[in-house]
Amino acid sequence: MSLLIASFAFWRRVNKQRRAILWLWREISASTNELEFSRNIDALGAKIAENAKSPQQRQLAHAWTEYRETFVPHEEDGNVILRNAVRPSTFLNVEDLGFGAGAWRIAPGLFVTIGLFLTFLGLISARRSTVRR
Repeated sequence: MSLLIASFAFWRRVNKQRRAILWLWREISASTNELEFSRNIDALGAKIAENAKSPQQRQLAHAWTEYRETFVPHEEDGNVILRNAVRPSTFLNVEDLGFGAGAWRIAPGLFVTIGLFLTFLGLISARRSTVRR
């Protein structure tokens, strides 16, 4: 039963993070090309900051704001297009966003340890009951 509860709690947490990532992806990929993206970057940043409702979305919005500061203008064919000076993974990574497994990493080992402990207790109990007869 504990495993089911823990699994559900972990699934819920990961699902919220996944929905937040998909939300940011939809916001960013709404631009059809680089030029449109560059022209509407300020509106996009405001929209992301305004629409960030959940804690996960706010975390992503903050990371986006930090990443946005690294954009530099680059002229191509008379049009100014923004390029990134730093890789997105510097700001939008699992650990810095708090989207990593964290303490959940010990859960599988903990359940295995408890299962083995209870198995050996059962074996000892069964052995003692057969010895006394």
